Amino acid sequence: MISQLISSELRLIEKRLIDRHLDVEKQLLIFLHDLTKRCCESFSEDRRFSLPMSQYDIASYLGVRHESVCRALKKMQRQGVIQKKSKNIEIINIDNALSPLHL
Repeated sequence: MISQLISSELRLIEKRLIDRHLDVEKQLLIFLHDLTKRCCESFSEDRRFSLPMSQYDIASYLGVRHESVCRALKKMQRQGVIQKKSKNIEIINIDNALSPLHL
């Protein structure tokens, strides 16, 4: 049991290191996708959730600047990928945005 947990955590760390080579928008897409899988029991039906952390914390977690996260979120909203109101996010069309990343 413990070895499975450690193995799972190591895979997540490895994935984060690989993801850092992507641009901010793609990193944020992957972050939101992973977050929705964790926060929403039925991801296909309800894609609304409240961000558990500030944009500053997200930027720190992704290893990018806060301004870059703000710009990426605004761009994703203009493109119709997400709908954002304060800390509430609704995923509208993340699947098409993620398809080139093979996730």
